Amino acid sequence: MKDAGRSAIVLLGWLVAGCDGDHLLGTIPGPETTDADDGEVTVSDVPDEGDGPDDDASVETGDDGGAEADAGGALSVFVGRNRWSWGVVTTDPVPLADVWVALDSPGGERVELQTGADGKAKFNGIDWSMGTASVIAAKEGHSAAGRVGLTSADSEVTLLLDELGPPTGMVEITGTALHLAPGGCLFVTATVTGKGNYSCDGTLDYTLYVVPGVPFQLVGWSQASTYPVPSRGADWPVLGTARLDHPPITGPTTIDLDFAAGPTPTRVRTSFALPSSPDSLLAAFASGSVLVRTRETGMLLGRTVLAELNAEGTGFDTYVDFVVVPEVEDVVTEYDLVLPSAGRWNSSWTVEEGYPTEGAHDPGFLEVPGFLTSRAALHGTWRWELYDAGVRVTVGVLREPDLLGLVSVDAPDDTTTATIPALPSAIVEDAFFGAGTILGFVAAFRLDPSGRYIQRLAQTDPFSLER
Repeated sequence: MKDAGRSAIVLLGWLVAGCDGDHLLGTIPGPETTDADDGEVTVSDVPDEGDGPDDDASVETGDDGGAEADAGGALSVFVGRNRWSWGVVTTDPVPLADVWVALDSPGGERVELQTGADGKAKFNGIDWSMGTASVIAAKEGHSAAGRVGLTSADSEVTLLLDELGPPTGMVEITGTALHLAPGGCLFVTATVTGKGNYSCDGTLDYTLYVVPGVPFQLVGWSQASTYPVPSRGADWPVLGTARLDHPPITGPTTIDLDFAAGPTPTRVRTSFALPSSPDSLLAAFASGSVLVRTRETGMLLGRTVLAELNAEGTGFDTYVDFVVVPEVEDVVTEYDLVLPSAGRWNSSWTVEEGYPTEGAHDPGFLEVPGFLTSRAALHGTWRWELYDAGVRVTVGVLREPDLLGLVSVDAPDDTTTATIPALPSAIVEDAFFGAGTILGFVAAFRLDPSGRYIQRLAQTDPFSLER
């Protein structure tokens, strides 16, 4: 059976509550792959211990090259570059060549090979009767991605890697917010595919990336944001907005935004329900807010300015300000709950199509997974509790102090334990993870009926990892 490519990624944007941290987005599917033109290796050809991944007996690369398949199963792996998105399926990833892919086979052998120009690698001779397998892919300058709990049903896997530097194929925009007092959160995003600026460090300078050769609009949004908030609500006045039409650019460009002449936001009074379970920690303790964004480009169009827990304690009443951009059609309203915690990432969100509307809404939140210890070993067994059924699960690794997402690994649906595989031997882990503290997280999510978008996601606070 072909796998839809549940390659885990971490998209660092903003924290739904405090805006002084980062908001995690979980795994999303990628495209199916084919068996053609794979670099191949046969598990039974694994060399004696001590031989490296470059040994001709263990690794064969190149189009249509490789060992003949032994009796047993096969696993085809496609590795591509992830497109920056906001919980959107990457359906057309660019193949990544020279990526090291490591297979931990059911029998315990580790086999490594590199992808060819088509981004593919193939492992043959897998004895699935001995249990499950895992794979992990890594390349310098990129994050690592993997899958655990693979079975004979997983004949094809797609892994998508994020670039750790400026995105390839995009041009940089730098600028300064004019006629705006420093100190608030500053969001600058575009109507075209790119990577926006989401910062709460109080500065007025920004950097973002857009695809070249296409006209676009920039939307600027500045807002006060404090945490914790009284009575589990929010009091975040808008400090200014800006909007600018711009012709296509083909290279690095400076564009300043004038917040003195920005559009006046539309305001809607709306409400949304908390989970109804008497055991729900979200219902008992979470703060609530709303934001307005696009799916494909990650544009921030609006956010809660005032939210209060209702008199019954069953939901939140909130005023949401937002700007309408007629040129974009994939606008969603995101309902957010955040549990009080040191890291402020214990959160759950769900989306509805369109701009916010008046009246009552019942988003149907997922409960935040419960991690069973405050510390774990990087390659040890992680354990957690899930309070919802039918969820996809991702675990990942971040690095302090920049909270950069370095590793993401998909586990089987509804699973409550996983081990992150060691990186391929060609990747030196000390250099890859750096000198900073590393943290782990667990996220559970569901896709919408189309299978193209994350509909609901809940994630744990980052926890310390021992190396």
